Amino acid sequence: MKYLFLAILSAFFLSGCIRIQSNTSLMIPPELPGKEAEITAAFSTYLPKNAELLTPVNNQINGPTLLVDLDGDGVDEAVLFYKTEDRTERLKGLILSYKNGWKKLAEIDGIGTRLIDLQFADLSNDGKKEIIAGFAYSENSTEHGLLVYEIFSNHTPTLLLDSAYTGFLLDDFDHGGKDSLVLLKFDKGKQNTVFLYQYHDQHLQIMNQLELDPYINGYEEIISGQISQTKKGLMLDAGIGAHSATTFIIEVKGTHLLELFTDNKDLTYKASMVFSKDTNHDGILEFGMLEEPYMEEPLPYVETNYFTVYYQLDDQLNVNKTANYFINYEYNYQIEFPLDSPALEIRSSENRKYIEVLHPKTKEVLFDVFVSDMQLQSQSDWKKLAESNNLVYLTKTIDYDKSIQFTLLK
Repeated sequence: MKYLFLAILSAFFLSGCIRIQSNTSLMIPPELPGKEAEITAAFSTYLPKNAELLTPVNNQINGPTLLVDLDGDGVDEAVLFYKTEDRTERLKGLILSYKNGWKKLAEIDGIGTRLIDLQFADLSNDGKKEIIAGFAYSENSTEHGLLVYEIFSNHTPTLLLDSAYTGFLLDDFDHGGKDSLVLLKFDKGKQNTVFLYQYHDQHLQIMNQLELDPYINGYEEIISGQISQTKKGLMLDAGIGAHSATTFIIEVKGTHLLELFTDNKDLTYKASMVFSKDTNHDGILEFGMLEEPYMEEPLPYVETNYFTVYYQLDDQLNVNKTANYFINYEYNYQIEFPLDSPALEIRSSENRKYIEVLHPKTKEVLFDVFVSDMQLQSQSDWKKLAESNNLVYLTKTIDYDKSIQFTLLK
């Protein structure tokens, strides 16, 4: 998301979220009904002139104002960050609470000029959420700073952490109701460190740190959750070389970080990036791999139609296949095959609009897909699989094995 420069402010509540968008054609912002207008008016009394409201770059929200119950009383507080035209002034965060009207609860300082991340978590296990905010000094800056504020313990907000970071995750790793902070610091060729922070003695303390391979290109996806039935931890998807990738799998156990499969790095190495996720929706994360189809002769990477396969760990760290796809990203669809399928052969047209999946021995066409920008004609011998925008997805394998599932990507 990008910043929204607010010369004129216009706010809308959509599905419980606030959307604030620029509207420079209006001299006076429109009056808004009810709660929306109250919050906008309340913030305006505390904001300096020409304030620029900041939307977090990495958050999936529609505007700069967030409603979140910080103190656990069932009533939301309103949180907003802004900066001014004066470059000597620090970026600021405003927190309003509702008690017979919206009033200023606290104000906190930021750093830099951009708000990158904004999350909330109960790190102190007191039923109240801390504010975790990440900042950068410019649009192209690779150096980010993370500030963690405790709002309610003293008369003024307490800064619990001020640290450089590349990425971070918040999770209750031991199911005890207390969130931990995992912070990553990466500098290619020099540092790739994972830090585990927990709240003790009114401070966020480093409980453990783990050094990983620093010769990756960088992280493209980081995720936390169950990594097996009983183990919680992290899956960190990182790029390597020209197009390859790997996944670091880390167990978080109490106050310790443990990298798994250090003696078998090839286990999660893949020809290009596949993001880790929970494909079968059982609450356990899986790491993705690219596996070659059946080929008479090896093909270059760019010409190989890889299968995307997901694997899940059991508590003994055995690897079990959970999903087996062929994914055509150019035309936004996937074909799911049974887990016990052999290595199938895939043929495709040069533009990949036509795909055939064949049995490697019999050469029987098990499934095919043709992507057309023309509507299906009634006399055609093609069967329509799906339709999206101006594209139609067709097949001639009308009597295909129904264990093969075709779906459009979301």
